[in-house]
Amino acid sequence: MKRAIHLPSVRTSLRLLPVGKKLGLIVVLFVFIVACLLMLANAQMEILSAVRAYVGGEGLWSKGEKDAVHHLARYADTRHERDYRRYLAAMAVPLGDKQARLELGKPRPDLRVVRQGFVRGRNHPDDVGRLAMLFRRFRHVSYMAKAIAIWTAGDRYIAAIAERGEALHAEIASGRGRPNAERVGALLREISRLDQRVTPLEDAFSRTLSKGARHVKRLLLEITVLIAALLLSSGVLLSWMMLRHIRAWEARYRHLLDTANDAIIVASLETGIILDANRKTEELLGVPVSRILGTRQAELHPESEQDTYRRLFAEEVRTGHATNGDLHLRRADGQLVPVEISAAVTELGGRAVVQSIFRDITERTRADRALRESEERYRGLFEDANDLVYTHDLAGNFTSINRAAERITGYPATEATRVNLAQIVAPEHLELAREMVSRKVVSGGPTVYELDVITRD
Repeated sequence: MKRAIHLPSVRTSLRLLPVGKKLGLIVVLFVFIVACLLMLANAQMEILSAVRAYVGGEGLWSKGEKDAVHHLARYADTRHERDYRRYLAAMAVPLGDKQARLELGKPRPDLRVVRQGFVRGRNHPDDVGRLAMLFRRFRHVSYMAKAIAIWTAGDRYIAAIAERGEALHAEIASGRGRPNAERVGALLREISRLDQRVTPLEDAFSRTLSKGARHVKRLLLEITVLIAALLLSSGVLLSWMMLRHIRAWEARYRHLLDTANDAIIVASLETGIILDANRKTEELLGVPVSRILGTRQAELHPESEQDTYRRLFAEEVRTGHATNGDLHLRRADGQLVPVEISAAVTELGGRAVVQSIFRDITERTRADRALRESEERYRGLFEDANDLVYTHDLAGNFTSINRAAERITGYPATEATRVNLAQIVAPEHLELAREMVSRKVVSGGPTVYELDVITRD
């Protein structure tokens, strides 16, 4: 049979956390919010930088195409290979971008090929990653999809120009200085026509990306504001919940502290300076708590006991707890109050503190003193009596005898505790003695009887 597992709610989990961890969680929460906002801002900057790089790349693409057409026209006029090489260098720019576009269109593009293509297109190497990122992640977004379609159409015209350029080069090179003028003219007219068709595409590409950049900037700003509002709202809500739990915990702590029957003092573990105390402390010391806050706990004791307390405090720091029942607190009127101290190291508000419980043992001390005085009086009566006085257990073994008993029986007190009643009572009175003991046990009242005892000698 499966048992259902009941997980605690978020509110319950927060309530069970220690105060220090709650405060730490608030800090972590807002650090997380700031980190998320920074990541959003960075993403926004990366996207806008990528759009800027594409606009700049389009300018290089357009310039390369125009320069290529110009150098082809010069080549047809001068027939110098130098001009043809310049044409090839200029044409490498749009062809390099085409290489990158075709590779990025694959499901798993080779980023080395992409980098090589964009660098051939004279894009800055630092922009290559952004160019690839924008293409791969936003290729299906309307503005980017339209720009890629324009780019693809432009590359078709570039391919056609490159084809005519090769044909022109072949015509001039094969003519051995006498190329077919009509053929060369036809090729130049086709190249010019293709160039004219490319120009609107270049303008459309720039307009599309510029419009997309403005749209993306506005969209990212709205998303950033929305996410920031959600994160901050969540952070404020969770912080409010945790702070409410902290205040509730502090109220419970204060209630427990102030309703305790003993004085409780909380002091810093590092310095021994008093941080908090309860109402019972006021009653015990005869001063308001506000007057002892900030003082060292050792100063509450008389000077003769301060070293003893410091050793006790050091033991608390070393072992985590300590107890002492032989110290006093000094009241405001100078009276010394005997106390029993029980102290332990604990955590309060995220810091290590020493919590000491001071129990007023004045009444117990008086009772102990009265008991000692009573015992002394009893001992005086017991020892100074002229009659034989003794105590024994239920088996008849002596537990104590007075000096008169020592004198009469001849047994010293130290030896008498090893003697039984049957050894010193005359045989003819032994049964009577046992009967009197039994009656004493049952009734508890006094018994009066006479008997003879056998002395040691």
